[in-house]
Amino acid sequence: MPELPEVEIIKRSLCKAIDKQSIVDVKQNRLNLRFPFPLNFIDKLKGSSITSFGRKAKYILIYLNNNYVLIIHLGMSGNFLIQKNTPDDDKNIKHTHVVFYTSNNLIIKYIDPRRFGLMDIAKVSEINQHRLLKNIGPDALSNGFNAKYLLKKITNKKCNIKTALLDQNIVGGIGNIYASEALYHSRISPHTSCYGIVNYEDSKNNMKRLVKSVKFILNKAIEAGGSTISDHRLPNGDLGYFQNEFNVYNCESKKCNRKHCSGIIKKIKQSGRSTFFCDSCQELQDHEI
Repeated sequence: MPELPEVEIIKRSLCKAIDKQSIVDVKQNRLNLRFPFPLNFIDKLKGSSITSFGRKAKYILIYLNNNYVLIIHLGMSGNFLIQKNTPDDDKNIKHTHVVFYTSNNLIIKYIDPRRFGLMDIAKVSEINQHRLLKNIGPDALSNGFNAKYLLKKITNKKCNIKTALLDQNIVGGIGNIYASEALYHSRISPHTSCYGIVNYEDSKNNMKRLVKSVKFILNKAIEAGGSTISDHRLPNGDLGYFQNEFNVYNCESKKCNRKHCSGIIKKIKQSGRSTFFCDSCQELQDHEI
C-alpha cells in the first residue's frame, strides 16, 4: 500500500504537471473502485480549474475553483500516469479506471489493478468534517506530531508501539514499511508495549528519538522517490529507490547493518501485519506485548 512518502511524491508530481490547469474532460471506465463514485462525479470535475493540491495522511486533495475538492486514496495498488495527449497515449492501459484530460494537453490516468483505491468529492467548506478525514491524527511530518503529543496519545493504549504508529487516528500517514524502519532507526523494539514505553524512566527522550526517527525516515524515503516493492511507480513511470536502503523491512535473516551489532533481522506478526526488527540493537522498553 502506498504510504505517506509515495502519496506525497505522487501529489507533488501531479501538482507540477497540472496545477492551475483546467479539467477539460473526464473519462470514467467503471462505476466503482472500493466504493461507488459519487453522484455527478464527471459533471463536478469537467470544466473546473485546479487551484491547489494538498495531502492529509495518505489522501491526496485536489482543490477546484468551483469550491469542490477531489479526494483520492490510492488503496493497495493505485497510481497515476502522466502522458502527453496524443493518439498513442490516449489508448487505455490495463486497469485504467479514470482518465483526466487537462488544458495543457496532458492525460492523467488513474490505474489500480486491485481497485482498493477511492475517489470522492466534497465541498471545500466541509472537507475537515468529511467522514474519511475528520478522525485522522496530525500528519507524521507536521509540527503537531511531536514527542509531547505522542506520549499523551499512547498513555492509555493497550497495544505495542508499532501498532500505535500504524493507527491513523494517532498519527496520519505511517504504514507498515516506515513503522518498522523508524523503530529500527530509533533502536526501540516493536515488542515494547505503549505502557512500557510511557512508564520507562527515559520515556520523554525515547519519544523525542522516535518522532525524530519517523520524520527522518519519511523524508529520506521522499527524497529517494518512495519504495517500489510491487506496484509503486512515479507518475512519469520511474521506480522509487528507497527499498534499496531498507535496514529491516523485507530483510529477514540478514545481518544487522548497524556498526558493531551482530544481530539478525527477525520477522514476526503483529496485529496481522509483518514486523521486521533487529533482535539485538532494538531495545525492549520494560514491558512487552
